[in-house]
Amino acid sequence: MSGKSVNHAWVETWLGVWTLTTVKELLAFGPGKHRVARGLYLQTVDLPVKDGSTSRTRSWLMRYTFAGRERWMGLGSLDVVGLADATKRVKEERAKMLLDRTYDPIAARDSARTVAVAAEQERRSRAENTFETEARAWIAANGKSWSTKYAVRVDKLLLGDARPLHKLPVADVGEAKIIRVLAPVFERAAVSAYNLSTYIAQVLDRAASLGHRPKGENPARWKGFLEHRFGKFMPGKNDKEHIEALGIDELPGFYQKLAGMEQDTFTLALRFLAVTAVRTDDVLDAHWRDVDFENRIWTCPETKQIKKFKVPLSDEAVKILRQLPQGNLDALVFVGRDGGKIAQNTLRDIMKREWNGTATPHGFRSTLTDWAHERTTIDPKVVDMILAHKIGRGNETEEAYRRGELLVKRADAMQKWAKHLTKPVKAATVTDLDERRTLAPAS
Repeated sequence: MSGKSVNHAWVETWLGVWTLTTVKELLAFGPGKHRVARGLYLQTVDLPVKDGSTSRTRSWLMRYTFAGRERWMGLGSLDVVGLADATKRVKEERAKMLLDRTYDPIAARDSARTVAVAAEQERRSRAENTFETEARAWIAANGKSWSTKYAVRVDKLLLGDARPLHKLPVADVGEAKIIRVLAPVFERAAVSAYNLSTYIAQVLDRAASLGHRPKGENPARWKGFLEHRFGKFMPGKNDKEHIEALGIDELPGFYQKLAGMEQDTFTLALRFLAVTAVRTDDVLDAHWRDVDFENRIWTCPETKQIKKFKVPLSDEAVKILRQLPQGNLDALVFVGRDGGKIAQNTLRDIMKREWNGTATPHGFRSTLTDWAHERTTIDPKVVDMILAHKIGRGNETEEAYRRGELLVKRADAMQKWAKHLTKPVKAATVTDLDERRTLAPAS
């Protein structure tokens, strides 16, 4: 039978009782394509090997016509796919073609392979990209700029309290699972639950940016989402701990101590935070594109309540900015050691180390408020605008008018504030901590 076709009728007759003798006859086929049944062929190929001899391979082919073209589709090796299975496959494919004239067996096979490959990739991704691996990757990417105290807090919450999420594929971490993790933490300490939700949200955002979970609404975000489950908690508002601030006459001593230190980016950031009295995140997120030296205006892209909020720059604020290496417009103004954003707790740690107390950078805002109300005649509305508090009570026209009207007055107030911070102080003021007092937090 070598080099000759097997009669179709003969094969159909003997399909159910294929014997070793006829298999041997199939193995005797020489190189070429040999018709075994309707649409079914056995292809034999001699491949050269290193010693100069040849190795013979045998595989099944399905021959069919689609869109007027002859096509050949491989069905597998004779060593793997038997005659019965090959014949059954051809019959099934031909039946599909009869039912659907647009059905192309090769296109269908390729499509199925694509789906199978995607499914396998998804399976591997889900197995490899668990919440724990994503959390550790986020910590590794950001932890270099953290203080030891902040890093310990992140590890305790994210690697400890969030342990029930660890083995889950990060793509499966949803609202219900996050709430189950946060609930006992919230009972213990509301601020810890808030912080944990923030860390989880950042882990999920990073995972989504890498394609490890679907993009969209983050189920761990607190504001506008989890707050409806746990209440509108925000640190400094209903946390049990008050924000501790330096006194009106104490802050200048601390500020001037900072000015006498080595002026690295962290010290300059803390000084800039004091003279502008904005929120810490606004300073750490500042970019050079937002600084207008000519008009002495720094535009915060976003605050808690007002978008694109303009901050007048005092002489002292401009002096601080001029000490920093100005990068391209998209670069951060205050750059961390790893070239990224400075961690918020870094400034708090510097303040604690240099002043040996519990006052926080956010307390600068409380000190400015007390100074303005007790030592000046600055309009309270101007103070509200300095602190980026909303004015106008929802009336957009009035709000826009006040923003424009108060910009000049705010610039004058910020110049006076800077002079207060840089005024000569007695040596005792710098070291005397007895007058430090706890103030209600400025939001």
